[in-house]
Amino acid sequence: MRRATATLTYEQMKRIIGDKLPRSACKYSAWGENGGHYYADTLLEVGWRVVHDVL
Repeated sequence: MRRATATLTYEQMKRIIGDKLPRSACKYSAWGENGGHYYADTLLEVGWRVVHDVL
C-alpha cells in the first residue's frame, strides 16, 4: 500500500478543520505526537500519523 505524505503548517491545519487549534498545539511539541489526546487519536483513527513536528 502506497502512503502519501503531507507537510502542513498550523495555519493550514486550522483551515482544514475550520477551527482554531488549542493553545497547547503551539506551546507543547507533545501535542503533535501520535495518540494520547483527542486530536491525535482522531488523526490516528483515519490513518494519519505525525512523523515530525516543529514548533
